[in-house]
Amino acid sequence: MVDVWSGWTELVAIKNKASKWVREAIEKVQRRLPFDLRGIDSDAVLNLLIILCVIGVRRTR
Repeated sequence: MVDVWSGWTELVAIKNKASKWVREAIEKVQRRLPFDLRGIDSDAVLNLLIILCVIGVRRTR
């Protein structure tokens, strides 16, 4: 993940695109960021949308 304003970058390895691993990765990044995660701009699949709704993050695109 990259914050486009500051350039802050967080990298997380995931096993595959299963929603379980994607959700864990997003939550891990949320805990490590020194600011609130307010949205995600992604070209990903429907699973990501469901995860974002569950954890309360807005999709920006």
